Amino acid sequence: MRGAVSGVVVSVLPRLEAAFRAAADELAEHDPQAQTAAELRARLVLQQVRRGTRWIDEATRGVEACGTPEASDDPAFEFLFACCEGWVQRATGPFRAAAEAWLARVVDDVDAVPGLFRYWRITGNEAVLRRALDATPTNPAPGDLGAGAAAWAAFQATAREEYAVAARAAVPTDPSRVPVARWGLAAHVHDLGPEDFAGAADALDDARPEDVIPACAQLALPLLVVDVQWWYDSDLFSGPVAEAATFPYPNTTLRFRRLPHSAQAVLTPILAGKATDPLEDIGVIAELIDDVVSHVDRTALRDAPRRRRKPSRLRNA
Repeated sequence: MRGAVSGVVVSVLPRLEAAFRAAADELAEHDPQAQTAAELRARLVLQQVRRGTRWIDEATRGVEACGTPEASDDPAFEFLFACCEGWVQRATGPFRAAAEAWLARVVDDVDAVPGLFRYWRITGNEAVLRRALDATPTNPAPGDLGAGAAAWAAFQATAREEYAVAARAAVPTDPSRVPVARWGLAAHVHDLGPEDFAGAADALDDARPEDVIPACAQLALPLLVVDVQWWYDSDLFSGPVAEAATFPYPNTTLRFRRLPHSAQAVLTPILAGKATDPLEDIGVIAELIDDVVSHVDRTALRDAPRRRRKPSRLRNA
């Protein structure tokens, strides 16, 4: 469906961008030392879009102040996922210790699955992988967004098509039936573009800024697909694929294709539908992907567009 109604994109993108900027301004008024898990994730998305280190610094201070099980009443699975996101962006900060603390508190239910997979991608901990797989539903009910998120996370981890089928069955195709906080999930599961959310855009007016920020960033920025061609299942669990899966860019997804013969996995970034050269030096996968997305224009998510001055009607005397 992506790109189906090009005439609508022109009207939807400015609204998404404006909503993102307004939400960022609102979040800036919130005390980071009292941040929720959703606010932490929003600050980490802002760090990927805005210049400088303000947002990662605030996220760091917030985790130091209230991002541990002893200091927060938020569900453990929400903070686990958020702290893993921070861990990828700032390995030397408090995020690793916080993620490990939250992992010990997580109840292995469907809501915990995305965070468990994210922790496994970073650490390679096979026990956590088994926990995530055991908690992943294979036959979710239509409209069960938590189960849909879990199934999609399992697909992104294993390339097993049955998980993708389960996610598509659970997540509604109509964005108006999906809360703003889950827009990114719906976009990836059903290959939706910003134009597909035109009829649901009014929901942005009543959504929390911490939900608007990741949703609008994902829809407004071009999609980065990392095409993974593989033969050995072990390659799906390797460092290069893990780095691609956890790369800090708001609109990233993996696509899988089985190689016709035994060979090393091949990773190819595809940004906004345009494929780059396959990544040959898989030892520096994050740096290579960073070079690809460094050319993305994030200006509209940073600054309001300038109004064009009307020509003066005064004439020289």
